[in-house]
Amino acid sequence: MAKLRYIKDSFWSDEWIEGLTLEEKWFFLYLLINQYVSLTGIYPLTIRKMAFELNSSMEFVQKTLEKFQQAKKVYYIWWNVIIVNFVK
Repeated sequence: MAKLRYIKDSFWSDEWIEGLTLEEKWFFLYLLINQYVSLTGIYPLTIRKMAFELNSSMEFVQKTLEKFQQAKKVYYIWWNVIIVNFVK
């Protein structure tokens, strides 16, 4: 059975999202809705896999994850993605 993810249309008008580049917006959206996401918003995923699925470089993924971490939106610890306030 397929999992469904719902994103509120207000996602695009969020002040923090508006400040991101197009690539960063898509990356953040990917982190929210990819096939590995669990109900808790904590899931294992390698930087190599993210770069492959996004057709991007590993450097971009690492740099963007650091930016998200500084903003306290997403943490990447021990090959695990942790999305802050995912349940909310």
